[in-house]
Amino acid sequence: MGKQKTVLITGGSGFFGLHLCKCMLDAGWEVKILDLVPPNDPAVDGRVAWIRGDIRDPRMCIDACTGADAVIHNAAVVPISRSGTGFLSINVDGTRTVLDACCSTGVSKVVFISSSSVYGIPDQVPITEKTPLNAFGDYGKSKAQAETVCNKYKDRLDLTIIRPRTILGTGRLGILQILFEWVKENRRFYVIGKGANRYQLVSAPDLAMACRLALEKPCRGEDFNIGAADFTTLKGDLDGFIAAVGSRTRIFSIPPKLARTTLRILDMLRISPFVDYHYKILNQDVWFDTTKAQKMLGWRASHSNISMLADAYRWYRDHEHELGSQVGTTHRKKVKLGIIKLVKMLS
Repeated sequence: MGKQKTVLITGGSGFFGLHLCKCMLDAGWEVKILDLVPPNDPAVDGRVAWIRGDIRDPRMCIDACTGADAVIHNAAVVPISRSGTGFLSINVDGTRTVLDACCSTGVSKVVFISSSSVYGIPDQVPITEKTPLNAFGDYGKSKAQAETVCNKYKDRLDLTIIRPRTILGTGRLGILQILFEWVKENRRFYVIGKGANRYQLVSAPDLAMACRLALEKPCRGEDFNIGAADFTTLKGDLDGFIAAVGSRTRIFSIPPKLARTTLRILDMLRISPFVDYHYKILNQDVWFDTTKAQKMLGWRASHSNISMLADAYRWYRDHEHELGSQVGTTHRKKVKLGIIKLVKMLS
């Protein structure tokens, strides 16, 4: 039996980082985490080595990468953080620092987790790996720039880029908290437009498996789009989810122009949790063709939009009493609702 391999996961204490840890541990890898906060999750506590550190610190990245056979670079700031210069500092410069450390320490394989936001609002669907990048907003542009950084290292590192659709799974809060609270309380829920657009999601376990396969399969220099295979329209999937969890919530439509104008103003005033990516994309057809990942990685999606929404909601109901103490990245924390509290009261 060969030596147990070690993977370093940056941002391993966050929502998706924890799913990555569990996936890699289950596959027999030894796992290290580089994060500013501890994982604080009973499923991984005592099973991973937590290294407290910032991905912008070159010395810390070198120390963390030392002894690792592979790195999954997952650490990033997300749209609702409104991080300003942090998008460039963390998502772009931090990526460069991590990759420099991988080169310095002889890491044999790197997986970089990008985002579907690099494609912006697509001119046509499905989106493939050949679709031109057209990011907008600070977050999307930072992830596109981080991909540019990655491409410059592909001659020195065995590096693969993974682009996921919106990630759902147990432990996911952030913007999803709004949907879950209203469904729990049987309140009406609003979508931009009629909800007739096809809006693909991806489950955290399915995405984690894609990352693991990208480490274990020969795919140097490749990019992969990852998303669910089973999805319908936004309203159709929301109705299916609501029925699956036994809620009486009903979906109502808001005219797109009115919704976008209102949400843009609230975003500028910083009194809404929604940012530009949310109100510009949620009524668009956005879905990936995952044929390339299926053929090269042998990857298959196992969760539908409806099942992953239901699983995440049930986890929320089971853990709601303890969420005030959640730590980690933004997706593991409740959002500040701002003016959405007033809308909720009126719904």
